[in-house]
Amino acid sequence: MAANPKLRKISDEKQISAAVRTMAVLEALSEGGFYTFDALVEKVGLAKPTLFRFLKTLKALGYIIQHEDSRYSLSLKMLTVGSKALGAMDLHDASRPVIKRLARYFQETVHLAILMDARVVYIQKVESVHTIRMYSTIGKQAPLYCTSLGKALLAWQSDRDQIVKKLDLVPYTRNTIVTRKALIAELDAIKERGYSTDNEEHEPDIRCIGAPVFDYSGSVIAALSVAWPVYRHKPEDETKNAAIVMAAAGEISKLMGYEAT
Repeated sequence: MAANPKLRKISDEKQISAAVRTMAVLEALSEGGFYTFDALVEKVGLAKPTLFRFLKTLKALGYIIQHEDSRYSLSLKMLTVGSKALGAMDLHDASRPVIKRLARYFQETVHLAILMDARVVYIQKVESVHTIRMYSTIGKQAPLYCTSLGKALLAWQSDRDQIVKKLDLVPYTRNTIVTRKALIAELDAIKERGYSTDNEEHEPDIRCIGAPVFDYSGSVIAALSVAWPVYRHKPEDETKNAAIVMAAAGEISKLMGYEAT
């Protein structure tokens, strides 16, 4: 039985996990075509009982299909997951020049984030040139309801109200919105004007302006924001600064195939 070389190497290091073995099965199927059980045993190099267990789980989750002739292949669900990953890569690459330019203009921290499991996840960042600035890291998560990124992501969701019902509105600061009625009103206002704000709602002394990024279908796939310490942000400049942030988000949206109506 010819074991997968990657699998053998990890086995030698005694680091095989269920996740690694599952990925070995998916990688084998991703090469295309249809595989019998015995062919997969040969290709992946797992014991039959182990492989059967993983195939049963993947089938139950909808990631693979067992056809009438008992052969296996990847499902459309798995292909959809792959296409979403490619979309995230496209977003990351397409947005980078725009984010850098926006950061140079304001000389402040700029973030790009996506919505994942009712949380904000930072996927791009350019630091402020100033010593005093907002602290963040790529991959960091933040709440939806009290950040400009989160509110921009949430305002345009078709199931917005259902998401809001499930949120635990914990007060991070004295400015945090903590009632669903107030949050819904805020999201309505955001959708009307086209941009979101965070007025020291998540972190004291930090203000942010955010705007949504749309894809070709008109769905919000990300949000863009600029963050200022309060002493460098003039409230009277909000409208002007918001227009610049919205224009940058619109530029990324256009790169993602969005056509404004």
